[in-house]
Amino acid sequence: MLRIIIVSIAGLLFAYPVMVLGTWILVRFWDRPKKETKRSLWISIIVAWTIVVTKIAGIW
Repeated sequence: MLRIIIVSIAGLLFAYPVMVLGTWILVRFWDRPKKETKRSLWISIIVAWTIVVTKIAGIW
């Protein structure tokens, strides 16, 4: 349980800068709307991180 909490906190600390950088790249170079891009990146990060945490926990 403690491992899941630590991994989740580390994931959030890693996910936020990735989301900010990804949003900046997509808005700057591909002319995507910022709000839509930010939302889709957050959804992708949440789904990917859920898979990682469930693999670590041995649930999936």
